[in-house]
Amino acid sequence: MKLPARRAAETAILTSGCTKRLGQLSRRGLRALEYHAMSPEPAEAVHESSNPAAAEVDAKVVASAPANLRSQLRVVLVEPQHPGNIGACARAMKNFGLRELALVAPQKFPHADASAMAANAGDVLDAAKVYPSLQEALADCSRVVASSARPRYISVPVSTPREWAQTAANRVAAGEGGRIALLFGRERTGLTNDELDYAHELIVIPTGGIDSSLNLAAAVQILAYEIGLAAGAAIPDRIVDDEPVDQATMERFYTHLERALIGTRFLDPEHPRFLMRRLRKLFGRTAPSANEMSILRGILTSIEDVLRGFGPRPK
Repeated sequence: MKLPARRAAETAILTSGCTKRLGQLSRRGLRALEYHAMSPEPAEAVHESSNPAAAEVDAKVVASAPANLRSQLRVVLVEPQHPGNIGACARAMKNFGLRELALVAPQKFPHADASAMAANAGDVLDAAKVYPSLQEALADCSRVVASSARPRYISVPVSTPREWAQTAANRVAAGEGGRIALLFGRERTGLTNDELDYAHELIVIPTGGIDSSLNLAAAVQILAYEIGLAAGAAIPDRIVDDEPVDQATMERFYTHLERALIGTRFLDPEHPRFLMRRLRKLFGRTAPSANEMSILRGILTSIEDVLRGFGPRPK
């Protein structure tokens, strides 16, 4: 027989519009979710009074997440309807070291219910920023990740929370910067298709199929838990040894590239079609570093040397 806390953690109280499955969490992670979501005391009090050993392990999980990963994450709640959910989300965030909360047109905020549900996360709640539109909340974010089960007609990468968290941790471990927005929809209806258009990636929390909705704060906590867990085991999938060159350097490269391609007759200046535009997209995606750019420019120069018969180089 399931405990009431576990039943409550697995059953939708107020829906987030996202597909969920708590079964992918470890037993310790699910116990932590029950404690944090259902206990009336602050999370620290639960750990200290119930299981000091488990509290120490959970603290290590939180502490293992690099500060730069946590500082890059912004939790964005779109038009949250119940102020208690806002406070519970703030508490869920603080449990795993997330600090930045953005609220898009909340129905009731500030509110006493939000403060009550935040418990020991009043600082996260106090620092929350309110935005009139989603566009403004995402303006300075370089990556937007939406938690939703709404079908998309335009394909974007879809991951489980664990898969996405590991990928994000690996990106940051490799040196990738930029703010990341974690986007959550309304309790009743989730995110609209227009709002999902902002997302570069989708996160889906699979369920057992009986009830696909989950409390908004529980959805936030599952992602926060997986982020903290993944960050502690992050392995770079690439090494960033140099920063990408600036746009002025890229423009000089494109000029050099076009000149070399005309010289080899690969590019017909009378009928260029879309060759240079496609090459711009290609090299724009690779974001070459200064060292890589030196190599590319050297290759182009060697081609021009052969074309000139190793005569004087153009200025």
